[in-house]
Amino acid sequence: MNTFYGKSVNQMNFNELTLLSVDIQISSFDQVNNISPTIINQSMVIREGLMFKCMENGNGDYSRERFVHDFNGTRQIELEGVYDHHEEITNFISLN
Repeated sequence: MNTFYGKSVNQMNFNELTLLSVDIQISSFDQVNNISPTIINQSMVIREGLMFKCMENGNGDYSRERFVHDFNGTRQIELEGVYDHHEEITNFISLN
């Protein structure tokens, strides 16, 4: 748990450490369950601003999903390789 956003905590700059702090706080809000949605929304706005600052000055995966995987110690599934073709699937089967 010493690595977040693909970086060691010891190598993070001020903005990255601040983003980490906000992500931890949002996670604690999620666990409490009685936090006002306004506070969570404001925290997400702050997070978004910090994330863009980090993207300007750093090189990491600053997504919330990446943080949650790093925080919980789960491995995020990543695809390796280069892809130059994709197919959009528009038809699907609903099992409901």
